[in-house]
Amino acid sequence: MSNYVTLNYDLFKLLPQNRIINRPHLEKLKKSILEKDLCKFTPILVDESYLIYDGQHRFTACKELQLPIYYNMYKGLTFEDTIRCNINNKNWLLEDYLHCYCESIYGEYVKLDDFMKNNGLQNLSQILHLLSYAGNNKCKIKEFKSGKFKFPDNMEGVLVIMYKIGFIKAYLIVHYNKNKSFLNSTGFANGLSNLMKHPKYNHDLFVKNISRKMDWLHSCTNWQDYFNMFKVIHNFLCKDPIN
Repeated sequence: MSNYVTLNYDLFKLLPQNRIINRPHLEKLKKSILEKDLCKFTPILVDESYLIYDGQHRFTACKELQLPIYYNMYKGLTFEDTIRCNINNKNWLLEDYLHCYCESIYGEYVKLDDFMKNNGLQNLSQILHLLSYAGNNKCKIKEFKSGKFKFPDNMEGVLVIMYKIGFIKAYLIVHYNKNKSFLNSTGFANGLSNLMKHPKYNHDLFVKNISRKMDWLHSCTNWQDYFNMFKVIHNFLCKDPIN
């Protein structure tokens, strides 16, 4: 591996499998670089054909600011190395990994992407959480990030819960008179999905109790707290409560 610096931006090419450029993140990065340019100490990573495997946001920021590009060249890189560089990077979202594996035509990820698009679904974190309902094994985020995700054969259970959650959210958006921002949180959705997966869950009763005890709803810090809140509401006047 060798270290270089250049102002010839045309040398470089973005890797299709890499995450899509996030404009708000890019603008924050440019502002940070203008305050203090430390890019020399965090060079981008390219292969011998100048494909960028790590650092595309840094590259784009420096290019737009007309600053030098510091880079390391490593021969024989593959797109899996992009995953290795970013698997513990909090800046990469689950959607970035899905995009990466779909661009590389990983069949299981393409099935998941098609499933989401065909059913108008957007909350990938919630969908992965629900896959434990459809499959034999719980979908682990680390496995999803490392390319080992397997798309379950039967997704009907996931769709049923997704639509039930959508119904509850739509009802609350219309009728809940307090701050509604928590309705779009992942914790809210995951708390609901865990409730709905319980064998004693009674959907008709829960919907009635939501209307009866709407004042019991409030924002929580995590999905477990949402689950406990929903369980209390569900068990109101319930002959067979969830323990």
